[in-house]
Amino acid sequence: MNVAFKNYLKSRQASRRTIETYEYRINQTLRAINKPEEKITHEDLEIFLGSYGAVHSSATVISFCSILGQYFNFLNENKYIKTNPAVNLSAPYHVYNKPKPYISFKDVQAILAACGNIKEKAIISLIVSTGIRMGELAELTLKDYNSMINDGRNVLLIYGKGNKPRSIYFNDETIEYINEYINSTRKDGVYLFTTRNGGILKNNHLNGTIRKVAKKAELPYWENVTCHSLRAAAASIYSERGIPVAVIRDMLGHSSISTTSRYIKTNPKQVEEAVTTFSLKEDRRPIASER
Repeated sequence: MNVAFKNYLKSRQASRRTIETYEYRINQTLRAINKPEEKITHEDLEIFLGSYGAVHSSATVISFCSILGQYFNFLNENKYIKTNPAVNLSAPYHVYNKPKPYISFKDVQAILAACGNIKEKAIISLIVSTGIRMGELAELTLKDYNSMINDGRNVLLIYGKGNKPRSIYFNDETIEYINEYINSTRKDGVYLFTTRNGGILKNNHLNGTIRKVAKKAELPYWENVTCHSLRAAAASIYSERGIPVAVIRDMLGHSSISTTSRYIKTNPKQVEEAVTTFSLKEDRRPIASER
């Protein structure tokens, strides 16, 4: 990725996580096409997105397309390339939408029970109880957490996607896990959850840890279990417990209820029960639903 573009993102106050994502996807594209940037054509980008869309979700491909559009537009406007190959670039219409697993409350309990250490328990408990994003979790600091505990509070103000402020509430169980982690195996460093060297956790590290634990828990879909899918599981579990979707929206930091609704998955048994007990001869709604 062009260094000037990276500096441009910093000047726009893009988060560290956003810059990492842009750099990863742009470099992935450049490696795949294997041409100097000034020789890349519109067709090259379309072919790359077509092949990428064959194995990734539509949302990921659309995001990828947006990043490439911004990148090549910057290069063109700043005279690094003569023509912009990303003009009118759009995501392919037919893309592979990988089916996402339904992660039940019992599945989450199995994952928690399979954790090999207290750090894993603390991370998974925090994700599922709060729906926190991977980048948000990685950037929590020990100083802010200790201040919260010392003040007798259970809430931290964080700045999530789009630099939007949001409150994250900690339940007693998660606090207990985190405190045990801090007092036992945590390494020195700025962040609440650190690597073995005291550094910040990376996406691959977090997702790799979660998949490893899901595999140990013998979940048949363990390869598809990630930080993001556990975040979606949080939405589904809270919904099953009757929490209003507007509350779940605020918990996850979404800007719209429609986005939150896509995160909430139904239990197949609930669908079966709803359909098999349905009748046009009589109203069989639960009393609570008649309000």
